[in-house]
Amino acid sequence: MSNLELGQRLHAFIVRSGYREDVSVLNGLVDFYGKCRDIISSEMVFNRIRRENVVSWCSMLSALVQNHKGERACMIFLQARKEEVEPTDFMVSSTLSACAKLGGLELGKSVHALAVKVCVEDNIFVGSALVDLYGKCGSIENTEQVFSEMPRRKLVTGKVAIFKATLLDSWIVEKNRVHVFQANDCSHERNSEIQAMLSKLRREMKEAEYVPHTNLSMFDLEEEERASEVWYHSEKIALAFGLIALPYGVPIRITKNLRICADCHSAIKFISRIVGREIVVRDKNRFHNFEDGLCYCKDYW
Repeated sequence: MSNLELGQRLHAFIVRSGYREDVSVLNGLVDFYGKCRDIISSEMVFNRIRRENVVSWCSMLSALVQNHKGERACMIFLQARKEEVEPTDFMVSSTLSACAKLGGLELGKSVHALAVKVCVEDNIFVGSALVDLYGKCGSIENTEQVFSEMPRRKLVTGKVAIFKATLLDSWIVEKNRVHVFQANDCSHERNSEIQAMLSKLRREMKEAEYVPHTNLSMFDLEEEERASEVWYHSEKIALAFGLIALPYGVPIRITKNLRICADCHSAIKFISRIVGREIVVRDKNRFHNFEDGLCYCKDYW
């Protein structure tokens, strides 16, 4: 049983138990459905909340941004402002992230002005979101200005070191058991089957003229070695396990603790068409839904 199915059963229990109007419970459901990529149910629950609190708005915003519904996220933020909800640093940073993904520079500037007005522009997450917004929209001057004015900018640049020190883990749930994989991982009990699947996929992709993205791999390796290095990233290993462990027709859901790399994103799109499966990867930024050779993020993440 998937996490979504378990949550749906809990939701039914909540309704039967008389907690259908409890704001805290409903906020949790909005967040849950968002994380399970069921944005329709998330919005449905949100719309049933009679008296939204700040957490309600934050949960809905987060769900929409995670599911790359940027336009809807911006609308929710504007609706909250219309209802005179005091914006929090989380609401502002989430809306800025939505603007960045949409390339919505003008709206982003308006949110920036609001951040200054409500005194949250010094928040580290708001500052990071502003840098991301202006950077993605090509406004280099604003990017540099925001960064130079950040009181704790060392924490932003320090993220790079933190990410390098973090293990690149991916995990997948199968029969209520969590299977965790790292890059070049050969420790799983079904490793021989996983390696066979990886070899099969690599062979089929090569025959279909797939070209791996090796520009971000280790520079002291030869091209063939670079291709092998990116091939054994944790999300590809988790995917190979999903293909052998989960029945056809069941979406393969992978969670990753960092941002998916360019090659894995490109490769999984390719694989989704080869195997005819729906593949969902949730990385640190968003959900990536791969199907028939495409990703719903439209290659902008």
